[in-house]
Amino acid sequence: MQQPTIDPGRLDALQTISHREKSAMQAAQDEVSAKMDRAATLRRDIQNIQRQIDRAPGENLSKRLAALKVEQKRLDKKIEEANYQAEIARERYVCASRLAKNCADFVSNQQEASR
Repeated sequence: MQQPTIDPGRLDALQTISHREKSAMQAAQDEVSAKMDRAATLRRDIQNIQRQIDRAPGENLSKRLAALKVEQKRLDKKIEEANYQAEIARERYVCASRLAKNCADFVSNQQEASR
């Protein structure tokens, strides 16, 4: 029975894939952070306009507030999608890094056994 082997060139490819997936995961997390920052700014803007309306009601401010609330809902959906994409990217990275590590360990064990 032939002993299973892993080509060291493929091991390099797996490590490259793992690094690429890590970069994709970090980019996805950065996107979530940027959207969360934008959402925080938007919430502050909504609160400021709400305070202005409470002090001096006006139709223009009410329209602006309504528009900001619509934008907030849209941004909340984008944040939810970005979180989902970041989770997928994280899972892909974990799988790729585990595969690369397991294969590297396998190659290392094969080399030690052949000595």
